[in-house]
Amino acid sequence: MKFNLKRFIFFLAILLFIALFFVISRNVNTFGFLAISSFYFYILISFLFIYYYYPHVEDKPVLNEKNPPEIGVVTYAYNDFKPVIHTISSLKKLKYPRAFTIYVITDGTCAFLDNIKGVKRIVIDKKYFSKDKNIKAEIMNQGLKEIHEDLLLCLDGDTVVNNNALYEMVPMISDNIAVVNTLLVPENKTRFLEKLQLFEYYINWGMALRVLSSMNSISIPVGGLFLLKNKVFKELGGYDVNNITEDRELGYRILEKGYNIKFVSSAKSSTEIPKSIAEWSKQRMRWARGEMQTIFKHRKFFFNKKLGLFGTFVLPFTFFLQTIGIAMAFGLLFKYLSRTFINTIVFLIECIKEGFFYFALPSHIYFKSTIYLVVVSTILFMIYSVNAFHLSNFKFEFKHIIPFIVFSTFYVFMVGMIYILAIFLEMINFKQMVFKRKT
Repeated sequence: MKFNLKRFIFFLAILLFIALFFVISRNVNTFGFLAISSFYFYILISFLFIYYYYPHVEDKPVLNEKNPPEIGVVTYAYNDFKPVIHTISSLKKLKYPRAFTIYVITDGTCAFLDNIKGVKRIVIDKKYFSKDKNIKAEIMNQGLKEIHEDLLLCLDGDTVVNNNALYEMVPMISDNIAVVNTLLVPENKTRFLEKLQLFEYYINWGMALRVLSSMNSISIPVGGLFLLKNKVFKELGGYDVNNITEDRELGYRILEKGYNIKFVSSAKSSTEIPKSIAEWSKQRMRWARGEMQTIFKHRKFFFNKKLGLFGTFVLPFTFFLQTIGIAMAFGLLFKYLSRTFINTIVFLIECIKEGFFYFALPSHIYFKSTIYLVVVSTILFMIYSVNAFHLSNFKFEFKHIIPFIVFSTFYVFMVGMIYILAIFLEMINFKQMVFKRKT
């Protein structure tokens, strides 16, 4: 890959920033540690405040059933992807006062769709399905050229849509609102890894989108399912085929053009999530590298007043919080493991000297600053989680306790390692891996 000095310096600066806070988190005193942690507390408290202060952010006008806008429902499938039938079955149950067509963009396969009433295949050249490209961006750009309805409900081939989705999402569209997202939750949630992702979808994304919607600061049409103005998509020239998270990059350009993206939780739908660590790692690496590509391409967005709260506050603050959060998490882990290892050796030596019934826990095996942080963080996180569950009508059961504990403690390290590796790979402009999608 061609060396890009600006790119290298940009991502090197981020890695050095993470390294700096990693060192600080290992050596800072109680006051300093709590001062740094206050950024984390601030975002949780702010989100909770906004959630309660703006209870009507999802309020919307009632759909005009006498003259509803024209809708086209769009998905894609190739290589005879049979599970798309499951998605189409849910789409045919959609309630809407006006007839609509379900478009499936294909590579010429999936002929079984021709026998389903209300479904139209859009066949495009197989060259757009090359594994060396961002397949979804390529085929959506080509396929949407043949679709002319005012609004497009776009979804992946493994998404199952709530039958009231159109009634809930369509009224949110207005002159300055170009995209409407809804709450997407995992369709498959039996394996332990799937349960971890279950909390990620409900806590990290559902609640966050609800709050960011009130601030006009959602920056992504969630690729699994979103409603979009067709004319805005074409005005922007479609997806960027050189970005591996095409939906995130499109979202930045939507905001740049002065449009907003909104969220409505009442149209909650489901999508398939990775079942194995290998699948999960590939997906998260694609997301992380795509985020880095988007941030580098649109770095002028940082502290840009023209983008409102998103440019002046949300983007720089959340990016800052994300990087120091990873640094502090790994700094704490290293600090605990190293101290625990040393103290264990000391303890064993004392046992040998004093006898094996000796027990005296060294006072420096724990750190008061860490205990303060853990207690306050746990309380805030629990309050935040309860509200997130309430928003999405999630029923927390006994079987969720262990996955929730693992999600709340260790999951951040899994995501953090991928995030740091993604920054490094983008810094050296390493050839993008081709991430196989199911559809």
